[in-house]
Amino acid sequence: MKIPLLLFAFNGIAIAAASSSELETAFKSPPVITRPYVWWHWMGSNFSKEGITKDLEAMKATGIGGATIFNIASAVQESHKPTLNNPWPDQTYRSPKYWDALRHAAAEAQRLGLEIGLHNTVGYSTTGGPWIDEERNMQKVVSKSVMIEGGKRVSVEIPRPDPTKYNGYGNSGRSFTFFRDIAVIAVPADGDVDPAKTIDLTASFKDNRLEWDAPAGKWQVVRFAHAPTGSNPHPLPDELIGKTLEVDKISLEANQFHWNQVIDPMQQHLGPFLGKSFRHFLIDSYEAGAQNWTPVFRKEFEKYKGYDPLPWLLTLENRTVGNADLSKRFKWDYDDVIRTLFYENGWLIGVKKMKSVGMDLQFEPYSGQFDTVEGAALADIPMGEFWTSGNGGINSTVVAAARAAGRTVVGAEAFTGPPDLSKWSETPAFLKKSADGTFASGANRLILHHWVHQPFDDRYKPGMGMGWWGTHFNRHQTWAKDGLAFFQYLGRCQALLQAGETPADFVSVGKPQGADVIPWRIFRNGLTVRDGR
Repeated sequence: MKIPLLLFAFNGIAIAAASSSELETAFKSPPVITRPYVWWHWMGSNFSKEGITKDLEAMKATGIGGATIFNIASAVQESHKPTLNNPWPDQTYRSPKYWDALRHAAAEAQRLGLEIGLHNTVGYSTTGGPWIDEERNMQKVVSKSVMIEGGKRVSVEIPRPDPTKYNGYGNSGRSFTFFRDIAVIAVPADGDVDPAKTIDLTASFKDNRLEWDAPAGKWQVVRFAHAPTGSNPHPLPDELIGKTLEVDKISLEANQFHWNQVIDPMQQHLGPFLGKSFRHFLIDSYEAGAQNWTPVFRKEFEKYKGYDPLPWLLTLENRTVGNADLSKRFKWDYDDVIRTLFYENGWLIGVKKMKSVGMDLQFEPYSGQFDTVEGAALADIPMGEFWTSGNGGINSTVVAAARAAGRTVVGAEAFTGPPDLSKWSETPAFLKKSADGTFASGANRLILHHWVHQPFDDRYKPGMGMGWWGTHFNRHQTWAKDGLAFFQYLGRCQALLQAGETPADFVSVGKPQGADVIPWRIFRNGLTVRDGR
């Protein structure tokens, strides 16, 4: 680790590396930014001002630097019965009392010198909310086809696409009837599809019926449309189950709408605290599933790739178009456009809106149809995750991309635990092994999963729990006070690790190869070397 005489970027600001005396001071008394943070789960409408104050004061006393608020189900998952006899039934998501509690949390954090933030949507994945309808939901290509005999004028009905239903995480059982037509095409029915022989019949199709003077031969006529995937954020506060959808990740309009709905009300209710004690939004691990269309996708594809994707859409139905090699090349182009739009129309739009109100992005940029390298470089604090059941360590691509982008803080969702280990029986001695392995992998801020908000009187211990996922950190943990030494240990490690940077012999492009890695976008836009860097 190189420490003195370096210049590096922290949140976009060039600062000099700490002197040895500054490092010693930070080691003895880690500043807030170098301390571990926590994910602070508010279970449904179970929250109280008294509990907020006690939680934040306990975090301060424990050596925690800040917290990210999550608004999730009262009973861990939507599939489980909600907690009964709720003392605060009117404290629903974004109710007047919700905003009052959030503002109280920001004020208390400011009083205590802590930082708080918010997961951008209800649940812990991904980007969406009750303001997203079926039309702005993630979209996928659907189709209906009929076989016709040509050599005559045909009048044939092509049915509407079947209703769609989501079967992924947080499935609420809803069916979705919304769809929009993309096009109607005809292709010779026998053999591989020749793009040059594809006929666009969209202008001849109206009210579910095709009127066409069909050339001789057998034809497959395909009606392409797009429909919602049905993906929804999860796990949802009880009153929002079945009423909340993920936003279309590749639509510029839909993402602008989403982030306005996220941030504009926060400006209204928390304005004086935004960019101060209330300083970040989080996009947690991606669990929204796949999408492969958006209303302007055809135009976007033509802009980026220079040809019309319409004749090639049959590859989505496992048909060969052109030949096997051309079909494979189209699939690469198709996926590449989706990756690009995830970034340009999705994540980048969110960051621009956050920056307009002085907020930062914390982001676990993997497991979706986007480029992890680009996502890590975009985030103010790129993040990985590790579970208590292993030796620690986070996604190496996140670390390599973060270093190349000049990020000196790399976060880790820390100590996420499986049910057989998450039983209120975890101890610092048990946790230390995975923490050390994670520091060695390149992370230098542990964000503890989880600290569940305790809204009730202190007579009720241990209070609320998030169930069987994650390690139980809170003010009622039996070793909460004695565990101060463990939190100080984490803070001291992080104070040193955030002050230096790992040297890299070379920089790769697009894919990590044992060194730092930059996105193709940065490479294409041109690189410069200054002072040997």
